[in-house]
Amino acid sequence: MMGKMSAHQMEKMMRTMGIKSETLDVKEVLFRFEDRELIVRNPVVQKVNIPGQGESFQVIGTSEEVVTNTGPSEEDVQLVVEKTGCTKEEAESALSVNGDIAGAIISLSEKS
Repeated sequence: MMGKMSAHQMEKMMRTMGIKSETLDVKEVLFRFEDRELIVRNPVVQKVNIPGQGESFQVIGTSEEVVTNTGPSEEDVQLVVEKTGCTKEEAESALSVNGDIAGAIISLSEKS
């Protein structure tokens, strides 16, 4: 069983195994989900490079949740308008109801 290990001992052991770590000077980390965002301001971010596995990041800090209005993008609305000849408002409504471009186009095409 291992006893308590100091940060220096841990770092030495990681170097021996070829694991490199670096503390990054990061101001903010944003996690973007489908319906919300988590923002971590002034986090402690550690970049760890493990041979054969690539880089990973550890983020430590307090987050704040931001619920975003994830309405359809302007590009999606424009595409639906171009494909169906509907108004911008009709395209936005169809995208909100159907949840995707294909569904919106199909539902609007069936109405014509």
